[in-house]
Amino acid sequence: MLHGQVYEEITRDPNYSQHIYRAVHAADPSVKLFLNEYNVLANGDSTEVTF
Repeated sequence: MLHGQVYEEITRDPNYSQHIYRAVHAADPSVKLFLNEYNVLANGDSTEVTF
């Protein structure tokens, strides 16, 4: 993934990132997918989501 919506802007497909995640999941459903937006992991912040 690149910063922001680069792929969506280049391809003019607002769902391009979704296509990427679906393709990766189809190739290996056991992989945990996540998006490191704005260097969350580099800053050591939590990536766990609680509802």
